[in-house]
Amino acid sequence: MDVAKDSKDILEAVFLDPNYYPLAEITTVDLCSAKGIKCSIKAGTEFTTTLEKVKVPDADTLCKGSLEADILDENYEDYEFLACALSDPISWLSLSFFTSLFFFWFT
Repeated sequence: MDVAKDSKDILEAVFLDPNYYPLAEITTVDLCSAKGIKCSIKAGTEFTTTLEKVKVPDADTLCKGSLEADILDENYEDYEFLACALSDPISWLSLSFFTSLFFFWFT
C-alpha cells in the first residue's frame, strides 16, 4: 500500500514486557513528519527514521522486555497495522551493543 503525501498514518514505538504490555508510555508521531521521512512513499520502499523522546524504562525493567515499532493507518476505527517490527528480548548483553535499525515496508 502506498503512503499518500497527505497521509495521516501513525508511527509508534514502545518498550514491552515479556507479556507484551507497555513498560512505558507509547511514543506516537505522524509518519510523514517523522525525521527523515518524506511522503509520498511507494509500496515496497525501505526507509529508516529516528524517533526522539521515546520513553525508556530503567535498565532493570528494560532487560525484561523488547522494543516494538508500528505503523498504523489512522483512517480505520480500530487502527489497522500497516507494518510492525519487534526486537529480540533485551538483555544486559544486548544493551551493551544496542544498535537496532527498523526497516518498514508496505505490501
